[in-house]
Amino acid sequence: MDNIIEPELLDGSNCTIGGDMLCDTPADPNLSLPDMVAPPCMYVGTITDANGDLYMPMLNNLMSYSPCTADSLTTQQGALMRFMVDSIFLHLRRTSAPSPLHHSTFGNAIMPVRYNWLQHQVPARSSDHSWMAAP
Repeated sequence: MDNIIEPELLDGSNCTIGGDMLCDTPADPNLSLPDMVAPPCMYVGTITDANGDLYMPMLNNLMSYSPCTADSLTTQQGALMRFMVDSIFLHLRRTSAPSPLHHSTFGNAIMPVRYNWLQHQVPARSSDHSWMAAP
């Protein structure tokens, strides 16, 4: 939801400081507001960003406030969650070793993405994250 921090622009020019501060997440107005989503799950909002561009949100994103069935994360959202569980919230892990392979879903496509966390240093501020998929 973009109105909590800095509203993310649709062109992605401020994606490291706006919205969820992850650049692969589409900019998203507050989808829980009236007249944003029509049944069964169609975006009908007319809100534009600061540049006048019409939002095209990811309606099934688990991290949005969409009333639609939420079943997907972007690759960067999934990677950040995996990092947090493997590095900070260790009590939430089911195994003793972090999994180097996870599946990120976007729509109906399932894309396995492998991250090399040993080569990734996490900066103090989340807006400084840069993400790389390992070969």
